Amino acid sequence: MLISVITVVKDDVPGLLTTAESLRCQDFVDWEWLVKDGKSTDGTVQALAELEPVPAWQESTADSGIYDAMNQALPHARG
Repeated sequence: MLISVITVVKDDVPGLLTTAESLRCQDFVDWEWLVKDGKSTDGTVQALAELEPVPAWQESTADSGIYDAMNQALPHARG
């Protein structure tokens, strides 16, 4: 069973890095990570380029808030 983990972020590099670290520590391997950034201005886009694990999908565009961001990511989820 594939699990899709969707992270929405805006101007929160520390939170994004914490999430990446948490995913790296998982024993379960059948997952994908999708990241929707709300057009951050704090270095989040640069951090996304250097993430490990690499998100299966990522996008950095303006949105109308957290639920809009989740809805934009959802069609890309396979799990």
